[in-house]
Amino acid sequence: MIKPLSFSNQFFQAAFIEKENRLEIKNYGILLNLGEQGLKTDSSGAILPYKSYLLRNTEIKQFMDRAILVSFDFDPTKNNPDLNRFCASSWDSNKIRYPHDPTKWKFKILRSPIEKIGDLEINCWFLPGANSSSIHREHPFKEVHVQIYGLGIMNKFTDQNYDTLYQRMYMPPGFTHDFFFDKDVKYPWHQYEAVSNSIWMAFME
Repeated sequence: MIKPLSFSNQFFQAAFIEKENRLEIKNYGILLNLGEQGLKTDSSGAILPYKSYLLRNTEIKQFMDRAILVSFDFDPTKNNPDLNRFCASSWDSNKIRYPHDPTKWKFKILRSPIEKIGDLEINCWFLPGANSSSIHREHPFKEVHVQIYGLGIMNKFTDQNYDTLYQRMYMPPGFTHDFFFDKDVKYPWHQYEAVSNSIWMAFME
């Protein structure tokens, strides 16, 4: 099964893949492996579970239990002004998401439509370059982020204060960070920071 996702648009197409034996990636694509086995991309490389690669003109000839593919007709490491304008005009701002909480309106983060498939919830976020999300840790679910456009950073803190920063994890397109949550699904204080205009995909279980 290959199911198009609701946040697909004229700049990139996203699809949920389940129990497929072959996948052709034309031009650029970010493939996220949600299965329990690695997905071989060539004789020396494989996408580990809950990790992703930025690929180009590639064919996966292997059973895929679950995966997500985000496809582009352009190189997502390059700035695309038309995509930036699309996100700014089409995705929801914090003012729309939190109409009764003006304290959140200062953050320039934008959210795409949300897709729900079984136990998964998937959506994308956009931030203009040189902006950050709030420092937070309240997640009642397992959440991981995949960089799909631009350059971002995941920051970790010991407290809800930027002066307590202790780790910066740079995220180029195709990069999925390690789990931030522990066995009790507890998170450290963390924040997304956009170096350039950036889109990342969040998936939650």
